[in-house]
Amino acid sequence: MMTLIKLIKVKGLNLISEIYEVLLLNDIEESTIIERIARTVVRNRMEVPVIFYLESTKPSLPLQAAMGIMFIAPFLEAFGIRGYTFFKLFMRPENIDKLITRIKELAAERDAKDK
Repeated sequence: MMTLIKLIKVKGLNLISEIYEVLLLNDIEESTIIERIARTVVRNRMEVPVIFYLESTKPSLPLQAAMGIMFIAPFLEAFGIRGYTFFKLFMRPENIDKLITRIKELAAERDAKDK
């Protein structure tokens, strides 16, 4: 009986990891979405509040993204917004750092042009 429970747990973990891999975006999709978000943030001059939010919620953002996929993304999709893709981006914590870095780079470029 004990080996059956262990087998089910192992099989269950494999299934969960396979589902998680399907949810992730590939590198090209990630970089495209990060670029679009960063350009929108910098164009609207919202880099300070966005970076503050991302830095302060970095530990829990993957969990928030997982919950967003279940509850918010279907509503966004109904309005033509790619909600699933947006939330998938934040399932990987390193994407948060990439987004913050890209926002800072674009803001520095904008400030250099303004001078």
